Amino acid sequence: MDFSWDSQTKHPILFYDGECALCSHAVAWVWKRDTNDLFRFSPIGGKTWELLRNRYSHSAWGVDSVIVFTPDNQMLIQEEAVLYLTKSLNHWYWNILKFIPRPLLNWGYNLVARYRKKLHLKACPLLPAGQVLP
Repeated sequence: MDFSWDSQTKHPILFYDGECALCSHAVAWVWKRDTNDLFRFSPIGGKTWELLRNRYSHSAWGVDSVIVFTPDNQMLIQEEAVLYLTKSLNHWYWNILKFIPRPLLNWGYNLVARYRKKLHLKACPLLPAGQVLP
């Protein structure tokens, strides 16, 4: 699939670590709940990642985290990305997460992120090709 940023501007892009089983499960969780076909998905380091990194300057390009690139060119990382995802999906998690102080939410995110590659999870199903960007 050839990537054209102009054709994707209406879709937030969720960038994830394709080598991390927990990250892949998180992407599958989002995809399963994305009933309005809102999000697109792309691995960190892929062609879409490189294209946007060359086009937009942002400190998040060096972050090893879940990253959401919004249609209005905002780069959301870590707990901000999680909040955006749950709110956009209108998931009940949003109703809980929005009341947790950001420093505590960020601490929890970092704790999970620190051990995410050590978890022994089974591979999760592949996403539909139309939603996965190179």
